[in-house]
Amino acid sequence: MNDTTKTQTGASVDNTRAHNKNLIFAALAEAGIHRVTIDYDGSGDSGQIENIEAWDAANEKIPLPSSRKVQLVSENPDRPVDEFALEAAVEQLAWNYLYDNYCGWENNDGAFGTFVLNIPGRTITLEHNERYTDSTPAPTNFERGSNGTSVPSQPFLGPEMGRLTLRLPAAA
Repeated sequence: MNDTTKTQTGASVDNTRAHNKNLIFAALAEAGIHRVTIDYDGSGDSGQIENIEAWDAANEKIPLPSSRKVQLVSENPDRPVDEFALEAAVEQLAWNYLYDNYCGWENNDGAFGTFVLNIPGRTITLEHNERYTDSTPAPTNFERGSNGTSVPSQPFLGPEMGRLTLRLPAAA
C-alpha cells in the first residue's frame, strides 16, 4: 500500500516513514541491538502491542534503553517533529506498518502476529495471523426412527408460514 498523503514538509507519508525507520534502526544499532520483536494481538474491536523485546549480537535478551530519545519527522502537519523514547518509536513504527497493511486487523475474530526487526540487515519481517470463525455442515438423515418406524428425511413447512415441522408417525 502506498500512501501519497503529504506531510508538512511536502514529503509523502511513505518517504517520511522510510526516513523514520532509518532513524530508529540507527538508534537501535547505536544501542547494540541486533534484533527486536514486537508481538501484537487483538479481537472484538480492540488490539494492542503485547510486548517489545530486544536481543544483542550474542542473541541475549537486553532491555531497550529507556533514556534514549529519537526525533522523528511527524506525519501531523501541525507538528514538524515528534520526540519519542526509543521503545515508543519502535512501537509507533509497528503500528504504522500494521495499519498500512492490515487495517481492521483487530475487528471481529481479530488477528495476532510478530514483527521482527533485523537491525544489521535493515529489514522488517511480519508474520501476521488472522483468526476467523468457520462452520462445518453436519447433515443428518433420519430415514428410520429409533423404534423402526419411518421418519421423513425432508422437513416441510407447516400451516404457519415459515414454521418448520417434522411429521412423525405414531408409536406402534
